[in-house]
Amino acid sequence: MSSSRSVKGSLSQTPVTQIMAYIYRKSLSGTLIIRDTAGGEFKVVFIDGMPSYVEGKGLGHPVGEIIVETGLLSKEKLEECIKEAKEKKLLLGQYLLTLGCIEKRQLDTAVRIQIRRRIIDLFKIFEGEYEFYRDENISEMAGDSMLKTDLSAILPEAVRESWSDEMLAGAVDKLSGHMFKVVEIEECRKSFGWNVEEMNALILLGEKIWTIEKVRGIGGFSPRAMNVVLYVLLLTGKLDFEIAKIMEEEERRKNEERKKRIETMLVMMQKKMEQIENGNYFEILEVSMDAGSEEIKDAFVRILQQFHPDRVRSLGVAELEKGFEKISQKVKEAMDILVNPDSRQKYLEHLKGTGKDSKEEEQIVRQVLTDEISFQKALVMLNKKNYREVVKFLEPVIEKGTDNGEYIAVYAWAKVCLAAPGEPIGLYVQMLKDAVEKSPQSERAHFFLALASKRDGKLQDYREHIKATVEINPHNMEAQRHLNIIKLQEEKQKKSSIFSKLDGGTLGGKIKDLLKKKI
Repeated sequence: MSSSRSVKGSLSQTPVTQIMAYIYRKSLSGTLIIRDTAGGEFKVVFIDGMPSYVEGKGLGHPVGEIIVETGLLSKEKLEECIKEAKEKKLLLGQYLLTLGCIEKRQLDTAVRIQIRRRIIDLFKIFEGEYEFYRDENISEMAGDSMLKTDLSAILPEAVRESWSDEMLAGAVDKLSGHMFKVVEIEECRKSFGWNVEEMNALILLGEKIWTIEKVRGIGGFSPRAMNVVLYVLLLTGKLDFEIAKIMEEEERRKNEERKKRIETMLVMMQKKMEQIENGNYFEILEVSMDAGSEEIKDAFVRILQQFHPDRVRSLGVAELEKGFEKISQKVKEAMDILVNPDSRQKYLEHLKGTGKDSKEEEQIVRQVLTDEISFQKALVMLNKKNYREVVKFLEPVIEKGTDNGEYIAVYAWAKVCLAAPGEPIGLYVQMLKDAVEKSPQSERAHFFLALASKRDGKLQDYREHIKATVEINPHNMEAQRHLNIIKLQEEKQKKSSIFSKLDGGTLGGKIKDLLKKKI
């Protein structure tokens, strides 16, 4: 089921926390469907940005058990009421109110506890798909029976229970190199469900403008508590800093669109390349053998529009562009041969077995396509940090030899990541240097070489290639974070050098003599 108002995506790219926080910030209404990899499907209905109903097989936390848990009913009485409610085809809560077993406010409290617990469980789903139907209620519950629950009160506990230290640190590191200030501090203190340590961290953060580097230097708080606070504030838009969240979301959307477009183009190219590999000129142009010159020219224009290199040039995938160029060349070659009466006659004789044809060009393009498909699959695995699969996809490409620095860089970096602590990585560092030499404008090659050099203890190379990465792409936030740290270290060393010279130089000696005379 989908509609023009639905938005779909992958949970591995956009976690449940970010999706729900976005709906909360924008005060959207609608139904969020979450599908996990085990086949489970769960629905969360939002009203004005607030979760108001959660359903899904296996979610648990039924309202009846919560009522028993709070001491309002005995377990025996609950079972009796459940049976009677089913017979009367009433919702349990409505039936309990009718009997006078509980009050409306008590039922509302139990429902909110249920929503809270189920939301926390959903935050623990990191693989699968999501779909949001704006302004649509596609659950089994009527809207007037739902109960708005403030997501901000749930978020701290949900993040605390579902996100690992590593995941939190990675999310908060996006703030590196940027100044920020907590806004609406009173609302943050009153509305959010912080624990004691998190509340104290929030109060401290609200006092002044911070950078993440300064926050890291604060004592008295566990890194996890501070990261929970920062991540929740980031999710809910309570941090005011120069990174525009709309631009960040737009960049993510563009990357997703680019990825899908690359995949579509690869499929198109693969299909056409198979046709070129196995077919004759008529089949390549998708015309019959008795087609006239005008029909052949029209077919050429139509196919050229599909496979012109300009269609993929903006995607920045060099090998895809080369593949389209090869297809365009082959299609033009077919058209040139078939519209010329003499060459067409010779070609027809060739098809009858009196001529000879070379498949060398087709083989080259086919190999380009195969390598690019392997590379795209490797990039998907790289994003998932599945380095063994990266090596699996790229090893055949590397073994047969390639001049593509991007391929070499991704393969070598995966091997570095798979190396055990203390294991020599000099071979892979050299491969990364070769990758930079082959593709000097490759942002990826420079960045991976920088990180590998740092791990290998070659700090000068680390600094050099981090700077090169930022020069190629100033919007690479991770490289910018490293560069900011490098600049801080260089500034510190510069100041240390100045004081060292003062202490040991003529000026330092005179100052010491004056101090001795005064004493």
